[in-house]
Amino acid sequence: DKLMKSAAKTLYKSCDPTVLLNETEHQLKYVKKGITNQLILLNHTVALGYMGEYSKAFEILSSFDTDKYKFISPYRAYIKMIHSNNMADTCDELGDFESASAWHEKTLIFAKKLGMSNSNEMILANASEALRKKEYGAVLKKLEGFKEKNMLEKICASMAYAKAYIGLGETEKAKEKLSFIIENGNKLYTVEQAKKMLEGI
Repeated sequence: DKLMKSAAKTLYKSCDPTVLLNETEHQLKYVKKGITNQLILLNHTVALGYMGEYSKAFEILSSFDTDKYKFISPYRAYIKMIHSNNMADTCDELGDFESASAWHEKTLIFAKKLGMSNSNEMILANASEALRKKEYGAVLKKLEGFKEKNMLEKICASMAYAKAYIGLGETEKAKEKLSFIIENGNKLYTVEQAKKMLEGI
């Protein structure tokens, strides 16, 4: 769908989740069931997450019944992977680190089946898991040589770096990453998080 792709592109390149949120809300009025409905819902929860609406995202993600989809096609496996990764991110933001790690393990399984273990999505997901374990040096190692494809990935990587640097006591490096997020994060909730973290240093 061209409108959905355009909305996603606005998120990835301009760090504006509102366009994706509005487009998914519109499409959900007409697509009520099936895999297409679930894919739209996943995009909707992504937008909600980047706007800081974690409880809403969690409620929607928790209603998914992905277990009814067996590995009949890579497309369905991909939906399972994205759902698990979104659950991990959302649980992490809500402070439920144990559940976040459990969902991350499921994400790893699906990513391996799809040959996506070394994708940028998984590099960032693995960095988040290392942060949950407070393995700050491992975060830096996992992000070593990371080549972001768009500004959103750069913002996400910068936040992972900032958290790791704070954990390692390297505050000046953390400030540099947080300042970058504030300057370039546009409408992402990550900007508000960065401001609070910067104030706390």
